[in-house]
Amino acid sequence: MKEKITRTTSASKRSRKYKSMLVTEVNTNISLDELSISSQQQYHVELLAKQVKEHALHFLDEHKIPYSKLPKGSDGVVSPEWISQFDDIAGVRVAFGILFELTCFEIKRKENPDAAFAHLLRIIPKQQMLTIARMEARYFAGQARSGDGGKSSEREIRKRKFLSEYFKLRKQNDSSIYCRQIAAKRIKVSLQTAKRYFTIDELEKLYQQFT
Repeated sequence: MKEKITRTTSASKRSRKYKSMLVTEVNTNISLDELSISSQQQYHVELLAKQVKEHALHFLDEHKIPYSKLPKGSDGVVSPEWISQFDDIAGVRVAFGILFELTCFEIKRKENPDAAFAHLLRIIPKQQMLTIARMEARYFAGQARSGDGGKSSEREIRKRKFLSEYFKLRKQNDSSIYCRQIAAKRIKVSLQTAKRYFTIDELEKLYQQFT
């Protein structure tokens, strides 16, 4: 029997609370035999690779990307011209990159295991980027619904870009203050404007929630 643990999240103690995207499934009634099977599945490469692939495909499905119309679209084999039409959607290229790495893994795993598993390791940063893209879309969709009737303002677009740059910098283990300064420079806004977007505490809470 599985129980789902859900949480609420917010940018600060006084801000509005939202349902968190992080849902944990816990087995509440499991036998020793089932526990043994579950442990084996944790190291089942095919199963884990399948879960990663399903995650990438689910992202593309959410954004209605017609990859199934291509001969090997679900394998991440797409032409530069075709994929360029979706460059306005953050995460699409990353999702196809994950699918392509998985395809390379399957092709090489028998003849060259080291090279094959290198492709799996290359997925790690891509998976992080995909998570950030999904978080951005949901976070700012909620902001738009509550603030401007569903139409993103230029300010919200800049905030989204700022948040994305901040997360990228923080993943390099730089300090939060330094990351805010550099993120502001990258999107060409003043540090004072960046401070109005988010406080350091708000940035760190968002970063911890979605990484």
